[in-house]
Amino acid sequence: MSIDIRGTDTINKGGQLMLEAAVAEMDGAFSLSAPTMRSAYAVRSRLGLLQTAQIQSRPRLSLEAGRLIPQKFQDHFGIVPLQSITGVLDASGFAYSDSFPLTRISTEAAFSRIWETQNAPLIMLPQAFGPFEQPEKRRQTRELLSRASMIFARDAVSETHLETLDLDTPIVRSPDFTIGLPPLAVRPPFPENTALLVPNSKLISQGVFTAAEYSRLMVQYGHSLSRLGLHVRVLVHEEHDSTLGMELGKELNVAVISDPRPRILKAYLGASVLVVSSRYHAAVGALSQEVPTIALGWSHKYLELMQDFGVPSWCAETNSTPEALVRQVINDGKSRKQLSDRKRSLLKDVESMWQTTRNILKRKVNT
Repeated sequence: MSIDIRGTDTINKGGQLMLEAAVAEMDGAFSLSAPTMRSAYAVRSRLGLLQTAQIQSRPRLSLEAGRLIPQKFQDHFGIVPLQSITGVLDASGFAYSDSFPLTRISTEAAFSRIWETQNAPLIMLPQAFGPFEQPEKRRQTRELLSRASMIFARDAVSETHLETLDLDTPIVRSPDFTIGLPPLAVRPPFPENTALLVPNSKLISQGVFTAAEYSRLMVQYGHSLSRLGLHVRVLVHEEHDSTLGMELGKELNVAVISDPRPRILKAYLGASVLVVSSRYHAAVGALSQEVPTIALGWSHKYLELMQDFGVPSWCAETNSTPEALVRQVINDGKSRKQLSDRKRSLLKDVESMWQTTRNILKRKVNT
């Protein structure tokens, strides 16, 4: 079987974590490929991924082009034409919503027609969905999801949004599947008793804060942590946030840390004593290693994540006072103790999700 892993993005380190987690679970049982436009060759090569022969957002042209590629070229360059795809894993994280461009949704809906023709099961791996209030986005999303064999929704709010689409496709709750992906063993580039600030430019682009408001708020968190005797560092979890991170580091006069390998970043998060994160998968990385985490988000997925770990009070509101919230989280011993139990429960759900996924894909082999 040749399984196409779609929706990930190696510039977005959360997306790369999802890609690496999917490969770790699927490798060995299936041949795996990924489209080239969102996955760097160096990452695909390291993970042993083949390359799906996809021409940007042109499904029919991609299909025709794939038919023209000689077998020896396919074998030599590790190319998988669309007609050879026998199963699809969509690991978008958060792409099907009014918050994102129609182009992405309509493109995947068009590709889903090919998967349906080829009887290739499409599985929507755990991700956030909705809302779907814009008519054309709602129509295209419904077309796509109606062709899926299974939809895994990461949270209750996403489930509610999906219910409005009136789908026949089975929908199952399952948490983020990078929770169990281990970090790499590295020495962190900061001293003990270090707290990390993880910025996200989306809080500005999505209109949650102006640039000045967001900068001021993150600086306040940095000063609050410093006053408690903690070292502070800025961790850039995605390349798009580099400028924002450098500005924040300059304002606080602290070092800015980054790395192109997301499992290194996860190791840094695990080595810290507290994280203030505006990046979803940085919050996942910290919480899954039982590190107290304050989440500042721009969509429902942040609060839902904190509820998964039993710490919804650690999710900052727009009017939260940094000093008070930092002290609350540090002194919340009861919630900190339950992070381990929550993680074990969530990991069971993740393994159940992977088992269901493998079963659906293997049924294709026997039909």
